[in-house]
Amino acid sequence: MMLERSKSVGFKTIPSDGSGTDLASIWGSQGLESNTPPSSPVAKNSPTMFSLLSLNTPKSPKKSLYVPPRIDSPSPKKSRPKPVDYMYSSISLTSSQKVSFDSIYKSTTTYVYKGNENQNLAWEDFRRIVQDAEESIVATPNLVFQFKKKVVSAKALTSSAQTKLDKITDELSNIDIEKALSLIQDLSKVEKLSIYSTSPFNFSVVTPIHLKYTEVGSQLGPLHRYVFNGFIFPSTLDKFMHVYTDLGSVKRYTVVLH
Repeated sequence: MMLERSKSVGFKTIPSDGSGTDLASIWGSQGLESNTPPSSPVAKNSPTMFSLLSLNTPKSPKKSLYVPPRIDSPSPKKSRPKPVDYMYSSISLTSSQKVSFDSIYKSTTTYVYKGNENQNLAWEDFRRIVQDAEESIVATPNLVFQFKKKVVSAKALTSSAQTKLDKITDELSNIDIEKALSLIQDLSKVEKLSIYSTSPFNFSVVTPIHLKYTEVGSQLGPLHRYVFNGFIFPSTLDKFMHVYTDLGSVKRYTVVLH
């Protein structure tokens, strides 16, 4: 019996191996060829060393350097000379009654030396009259001496000045006048002196006390105000208080003796 030869029209004959997977192989190979660009290799799914290291890296918060806040400390201010209650620049007295101070302030004069010129000559002449003057003051930048005849008191404005003062002070806190004058003599060679006295001395300037009087009104009636300006010693204030006894209305303004 003769078998007719099968004619294939436009179909490609693929030999079969009998496994039943021929069609799947065809579609699989065609899909792989169409989806993969010819110039690009097929992506690999196996993990790389870099990806493994990335997965094993612990996720910790990012560290930053701590910078403490800046604290601006104030710059030290230059200290000013401290006023000393050895002399007043102004005294104000207020009274409900009119008082006369003419006999006191008109007869009171202060002799003042301030400056570097002729300092040695001014100091030497003051040293000659200081023990006879009613009241005098000598000021250096850090020490102030008060002389009442032969009685001396002093005030130091710094710790180093206090050390110098302690060397001329005895156990009873008394200061020998000759030791005080010798200390000022040594300081005058390197420091500026300011000298005030009730007695005249060479190169001093005569400085009178000036009075300004005003009458002001109040609920209790008229008040009389007396303002004295100049270089006023505490002994002069004591004389004012013999005439005027209302201490509650006395205002004092000290002098910076430098």
